[in-house]
Amino acid sequence: MEYVQERVATLHDFGGAAPPAPLSRTAVVVPLTARDHASLAAEHVLTTLSDVAPGSVVVALRADPDRVAEVSELVASLGVDAELLWCDAPPVESLLAEHGLDSPAGKGRDVWLALGVAARLGEFVVVHDADATTYGPEHVPRLCFPLARDYSFVKGYYARVENDRLYGRLCRLFYEPVVAALDEATD
Repeated sequence: MEYVQERVATLHDFGGAAPPAPLSRTAVVVPLTARDHASLAAEHVLTTLSDVAPGSVVVALRADPDRVAEVSELVASLGVDAELLWCDAPPVESLLAEHGLDSPAGKGRDVWLALGVAARLGEFVVVHDADATTYGPEHVPRLCFPLARDYSFVKGYYARVENDRLYGRLCRLFYEPVVAALDEATD
């Protein structure tokens, strides 16, 4: 998450400290592609999760069969105790097709599959991308804190800035609609 955004409301900083959160009852889902698995960002996210030590970690992997063992070894070598869910494994694909759920493979489907596993493992479920370059040990507690206080859903955003412009979900789902609404309200 990016905590310094001059024109975007910041509601999740909690004064800089990681808030008390029930980490032992939390499952963290990390969608991971074979392309991203060896990135420094993914290694940092997974290493940080080993330090945070949530109740469980589910790595939702989308990879060719010849890459699964390599990714599994990498995840284990980083010290994170994780369930590895190979989302496009032939038995998974067959099971989905058998039930009419054979939608195109992708990150969204991977997350939905992993949510089923995570819901079995934890009372609270947090999802975080493996490609976040500004990931820290406070992220999971900050996402989990409101859930432990009867909020049903929490979404953290972080800025993706390139060429002095905002990109990514923060821009598309929050900033642009807010600016458009303000523009309409002032016409």
